[in-house]
Amino acid sequence: MTGPGRPPAGWNTDPSGRHRLRYWDGTQWTAYVSDQGETGTDPIPGADATAIESTQSTQSTQSTQSTQSTQSTEPREPAADLAAAAVPVGIGAPPPSVPASGPGPVLPAPGWGDAITAPGAPPTAMRSIRGLATSLTVLLWITVAVAVVGALAYANRVSVTGDILDFDFTNFADLTDLSNRADDADSFVGVAFLLMLACSVAIFVLLVIWMWRVAKNAELLGRVQPRFGPGWTIGGWFIPFANLVIPVMVMQDLWRGSGPETPRGDPGWRRSKGSALVGWWWATHILAAMRFGSGGGSAESRSELESLETSDSVAAFGSLVAIAAAVLLIRVVRGITQRQEALFAAAAAGSA
Repeated sequence: MTGPGRPPAGWNTDPSGRHRLRYWDGTQWTAYVSDQGETGTDPIPGADATAIESTQSTQSTQSTQSTQSTQSTEPREPAADLAAAAVPVGIGAPPPSVPASGPGPVLPAPGWGDAITAPGAPPTAMRSIRGLATSLTVLLWITVAVAVVGALAYANRVSVTGDILDFDFTNFADLTDLSNRADDADSFVGVAFLLMLACSVAIFVLLVIWMWRVAKNAELLGRVQPRFGPGWTIGGWFIPFANLVIPVMVMQDLWRGSGPETPRGDPGWRRSKGSALVGWWWATHILAAMRFGSGGGSAESRSELESLETSDSVAAFGSLVAIAAAVLLIRVVRGITQRQEALFAAAAAGSA
């Protein structure tokens, strides 16, 4: 009954997400389902009804044939009862009982050559996040150093701007020196701004990839019905105004879904407590954005110089806040990474 490259018949995680387990007959998914050991029938939503009826009709016909023929298509007892003969299953009747142990990884409907992990087996397909977390940590510490440089650059230009505002233009001897200081201050700010922008782009790319992998791992661990699916780890950053809220909500879900205190497959993970670290990181992240919206432009008149002085002061403050944001994000990334790795280890140990 299993074609070339097809997985063997058996109980596997329900690809529709409606139940914990669904029976794969070696050719296609059947209507037989199981939840915590309670079995029944429920066709896959959107599946071809004719295909389901055909499968049930075939199983009913085979139930009157030899035991050997029946065993190849019908749900059978798990490994503990392999020695027992399979019992034919009639139309509408539930298949033999199955254990209530946690399901394996949540997988899509199998295609040719797709492997299906047996129910209760440890999830071995974890996407690597340790390397990304390490890279993010290193880059964030570099960002801390760059933010310090940025704060100094903006503070220096505030000082130079103040000297210009207070300068006695009747003293032409010091005018050249002041002009050179202003040019140097502008160059210092320009370099610092480019460094901060480059670090921010690199961190954003790595962070989005890391968040996506964490979300996909959460799916493997049976963290069903999240508020935002893995696609939102990317798209949530690009929706105007909504991107002020969605990324932090996604990050809180990643924290909750990575908690080893909630068993694999337990829907109660959504009620787990979030992390204050995530909230503080997001608040400082929003405030740190001020360093990109301030501190630019040229100034010739006194009012323009005063405006530049104010914006540079705000930018210097934003750079200092960026240091706190980077440190908090390091703790968030490392915390979620450690929690998810512990959850996978616990799932593997419980299935051993």
